[in-house]
Amino acid sequence: MDIYTGKELTEENFSNYGNLSIDHFIPWSFVLHDELWNLAPTFKNANSQKSNKLPDISLYMDKFCEILYKNFDIMQKNPKRYKKHLEGYLSINIAANNQRKIEKEEFN
Repeated sequence: MDIYTGKELTEENFSNYGNLSIDHFIPWSFVLHDELWNLAPTFKNANSQKSNKLPDISLYMDKFCEILYKNFDIMQKNPKRYKKHLEGYLSINIAANNQRKIEKEEFN
């Protein structure tokens, strides 16, 4: 499903919304990488409209997280095949854990 339009990624919708495109949810110009956790399938027209702008988190974060979880769930079932991509997800978790430590230290 395209996170920006809510439409299924089907042949019929490709003719209406543009071909399949891979979007950097957080624009590449911000993160400077192509880690799998930051990529989402979308329609070309929606991706072009978004351009290099940050998405509205209140509108799209839940959908994006759902895609991340589905990807992670598939990969963790075959860790040897997806080891490189799983390491990208681990770096998110490490960063999140470090952030929690910082928050706890600063506010306790």
